[in-house]
Amino acid sequence: MLRKIHFKKFYIFIAVLEIILIVALIGWNYFKDRKMGMVRHIMHKNIYKFPKVLTENNIKLMLGVLILFVIIQVILVIVYKKFIFSLVINIILVIGSAYYILTNNVDSEFIYYYIVIFCGGLNTLRFLQFLTLDLKKEI
Repeated sequence: MLRKIHFKKFYIFIAVLEIILIVALIGWNYFKDRKMGMVRHIMHKNIYKFPKVLTENNIKLMLGVLILFVIIQVILVIVYKKFIFSLVINIILVIGSAYYILTNNVDSEFIYYYIVIFCGGLNTLRFLQFLTLDLKKEI
């Protein structure tokens, strides 16, 4: 597996960041109902911080960037004919993220803004991880 990776240390670093993102989201989801301090923190962010930054236009712009990442990956896979499975996983993640983000809002999901940040971060990391793969054509 590591033979097909061009920048091995960067690939592993991104994989560790993905794991940290997943653990953080699981932690937020777990503690949102159990700890009053976490509830206060999330409520403060939901009311004062996130609506100013994560507006509807910014969320749609983020989804557009994620779709652009997928288009770049499709072009790279067509040119080099390698890593099709990784492309399929990234497409599924972007479609799932876009569906969840567009069908839910802060009223239906308490940690909605955190999930939006998580989806954007995870899909961006997956794109960077895809770029670290060795895409050279074999002669």
